[in-house]
Amino acid sequence: MKYFSFSMAILLFVSLAHGMEEDSSANNRILKGHEDFVSSVRYNPHKEGELASGSDEAVRIWDLQTGKEKKVLKGHQDFVKICYNPHKEGELASGSYNRNVQIWDLQTAKVVKILDGCKPFEFICSFCYDPHNEDVLAFGTDKNSVQICDLRMDKLAKILDGCKPFEFICSLCYNPHKEDELATGSSDRNVRIWDLRMAQVVKTLDGIGPTRIDRTTGREYALLQGGIYQGHQDLVSSVCYNPHKEGELASGGDKTVRIWDSQTGKEKKVLKGHQDLVNSVCYNPHKEGELASGCYNTVRIWDLQTNAARKVLLPRRGKVTSFCYDPHHKDEVALGESDGMVRRWNLSGSGSGYLMWSDAMGKNEDTEENEHRKAVKYLEKERKEETKKALALSLEGMNLS
Repeated sequence: MKYFSFSMAILLFVSLAHGMEEDSSANNRILKGHEDFVSSVRYNPHKEGELASGSDEAVRIWDLQTGKEKKVLKGHQDFVKICYNPHKEGELASGSYNRNVQIWDLQTAKVVKILDGCKPFEFICSFCYDPHNEDVLAFGTDKNSVQICDLRMDKLAKILDGCKPFEFICSLCYNPHKEDELATGSSDRNVRIWDLRMAQVVKTLDGIGPTRIDRTTGREYALLQGGIYQGHQDLVSSVCYNPHKEGELASGGDKTVRIWDSQTGKEKKVLKGHQDLVNSVCYNPHKEGELASGCYNTVRIWDLQTNAARKVLLPRRGKVTSFCYDPHHKDEVALGESDGMVRRWNLSGSGSGYLMWSDAMGKNEDTEENEHRKAVKYLEKERKEETKKALALSLEGMNLS
């Protein structure tokens, strides 16, 4: 009888666990289809209930009411970045490492233009539409240049060269408040502000001042007075202008988010808390004073008045590779993750503190204190694993392992 009871308990536990793990797809919060990590995710700004994601040589268009794929756009040979045209409904651009940007008509699911403006052996690392001109698109490459395309003429209008040789443009963003201004983040740890009329850099946000050489990495860092580092200490993977406040720009890199005054070039504040490279930053389009930043294992929702994270999102399975706010719903964000899934989170009604994936699904009834304890345990495990990996690599380099 004891054996029977124990067996039944095991079966019941497995059934419940399986139900909690996969039943979430029934409420359309998990979008399944990609076979590799999701490199880009974007909501359709014109059409509520539609989202696009890019990954394994394809762009997938999702119906968020059903959680089903509407279309699959194929034409690239590598991981894909995507961007909806903010001016034209039904148009989407996709770029990849195969050195071109493709413009899609979403009604026909066909490519209407291919922009092959890159120089030989250059990859498309980032791109976006000009919010002030519906026929202009900018993209950054792996050979230190920004290229501006005129979509009416199907040709390059300008090439901006200003980075150090052999560096690449990780991210770029047009200033929504000022025409002919563009910000870029690059692998040389700098944020640059460009005047597009003059086709030149007008400001470099790099923490100019005294420098020192790090003995471990051999890299040169800028310093403030008192020996405090200023500016990013690793590549700048993401830049974003504040849509609510003119003259403010956020950048993500190393393990920090930095807020800049783009007019003076001064660093206003540094947001710390991530344990890995920050791969994306995004201001909340609905709420002034809120910014989200993602790294490999967390997304942090920042209150810019207190400079503290009011929420920390902890995915249970995949690692965060991309995310964005829903422009139609103030409490919705979508996370693209390393397991090929896109997960939609609801941030409302969760208070402050740590938010596990099951919380976003509305299934976890644990108290905030219990969630905090689980979150701390989760992060400690991640840090221990990373420390072990770093130590193993160090010993291998010293030929001691």
